Amino acid sequence: MAAALKLFGTMGYLRGAVMKVGQLLANLPEVVPEEFAEVLSALHFEAPPMHFAMVREVFLDEFGREPEEVFAFFEKKAFAAAPWARCTAPGCTQARRWQ
Repeated sequence: MAAALKLFGTMGYLRGAVMKVGQLLANLPEVVPEEFAEVLSALHFEAPPMHFAMVREVFLDEFGREPEEVFAFFEKKAFAAAPWARCTAPGCTQARRWQ
């Protein structure tokens, strides 16, 4: 069980394709031991949100601006995680919208 939990933590931390492999393995209990499949199935619903430092880096790379410059406000703490997004509550006003 300790190995399964360690693998879960590592896959959740690395995110992306590595986490998708963990989700795939969770759906193939004939490939991995049952306890691994059970623990890895949590990657479907309990994925950790992306850290703000990573979000900030993407904003700077993609938009050349801080998140707070693109949106009227931007929560630094995520309230959820989704397969392709970090869920925050940004606000966008016409005056501060990026072009």
